[in-house]
Amino acid sequence: MDTDRFFSTIRNHDGICLLDPMSGDRSYQQVVQLAEENSAALHRLGLSEKTSGRQAVAIDINLGWRSVPVLLSALMSRMTVVPLDLNQIGRAKRIAEEIKPALVFDRGNVDGEGRICVSRIPLITVRKRCDLEEVAFILYTSGTGGSPKGVMLTERNIWSNVAAIQAYSQFRPADRLLIVRPLTHSSAVTGELLTGLWAGSAMYIKEPAVSPLAVLRQISRLGITLLGATPTLLSRFGHFGDRFHLGGLRRLIVSGETPLPAQIARIRAAFPQAEVWHAYGLTEASPRVSCLTDTLTEQNCRCVGRPLDQVSLCVVDEKGQPVPDGTEGELLVSGPNVMKGYYMDRRATEARMIDGWLRTSDRARIVDGMLYILGRADQVLIRAGMNIHPQEIEDLLLTCPGVREVVVFGTADGTNGHKIHAWVAADEGVREKDLFRHLAETASEPRLWPDVIQMKKHLAKTPSGKLIRPEMAEDSASSGKRVIL
Repeated sequence: MDTDRFFSTIRNHDGICLLDPMSGDRSYQQVVQLAEENSAALHRLGLSEKTSGRQAVAIDINLGWRSVPVLLSALMSRMTVVPLDLNQIGRAKRIAEEIKPALVFDRGNVDGEGRICVSRIPLITVRKRCDLEEVAFILYTSGTGGSPKGVMLTERNIWSNVAAIQAYSQFRPADRLLIVRPLTHSSAVTGELLTGLWAGSAMYIKEPAVSPLAVLRQISRLGITLLGATPTLLSRFGHFGDRFHLGGLRRLIVSGETPLPAQIARIRAAFPQAEVWHAYGLTEASPRVSCLTDTLTEQNCRCVGRPLDQVSLCVVDEKGQPVPDGTEGELLVSGPNVMKGYYMDRRATEARMIDGWLRTSDRARIVDGMLYILGRADQVLIRAGMNIHPQEIEDLLLTCPGVREVVVFGTADGTNGHKIHAWVAADEGVREKDLFRHLAETASEPRLWPDVIQMKKHLAKTPSGKLIRPEMAEDSASSGKRVIL
């Protein structure tokens, strides 16, 4: 598939494209017409690949569904799309300074229908640029374990992923898809929006300012059938399942973090009628790499299924050599979905790409063609000469009654290597001594005991719901290290 074929397909769709309970739904014909009008507006502004080269345009995702006709027009015009959340002022400013988009589309120059208002845009001078050849999107990583990087995804990357996702997922024109993650995330853009458009499904896009829990009522009201989200969010939805009519959901797609057995049990109990799939990917892979299309259970919570069509997997040891089937190592991915590189960061690109293979930094094993994700390869803590993966401790603490969320990290001020910290969000009444008592009763390996446990009311998360692990960074003021909170 390519851009021309994509638009040829969606022009032929009938029915509703974008759901809006406030101002009324928009049909595919209306959305495509708006996109074509916006594409003509871009040309009048001097943004044409033939005349100005491929330019970057930033789109504020706070436009909600109105960002879709603008995004589609940029793809039609062969512009590079950079989704931004302008409410995250510091991050948005840094990205804009790095990318230098020709225009930023927001509520100031896009009307309530998603139409670009040329009269509201001052005269711009467009300089031809050569650094965005074939790049359809620049999506910034969430930065859960380091500084966010601009991932350049080409048209080939995006459309190969959309086609492969639809090949196994089989979204239907009768489906109604809730997009709860921000459109700054590749899972929302490729795995949901573009795939949904390709299939002719109707979509409801949650605006960033709206709480995810606030859309629960819309699942019933709008007849939502498909929903993709983190297991943390779906588990929270499960708490409220009996207050809303959620029986119309036919499939839940879990991704973004490894689900815990307790979360899976809660999700399955709250949505007994729905298939529960488990997808795996990363922004650098457009994002989808694999998907478990058999129902996810407590016993196979780390299984993410088989790779997508044309995607190849390899698990390697510390020397970069392939390991036998069933052996743990670092996962490498290759295929048409793998990114072009990081924007303006050749060193980071070369560190991540090896002879066409993408280093995922995820620990994994492959058994009979099925992929299992075991944790991060780049978050290993070393204490007293022993390697410890944060997720091992997190999984153990999460078995303690009343514990909701845990994040484990290390600092370099330990006497025998890393000093291991655990931040815990739990029900009222759960104290540090309760957790240490639980460890004493259940942890057969003393190496899994954290040095410090701190109770927190809430743990920081990315907009998509991933827990943010504090980053280890060099402190320029000393030879030690500090924690970036």
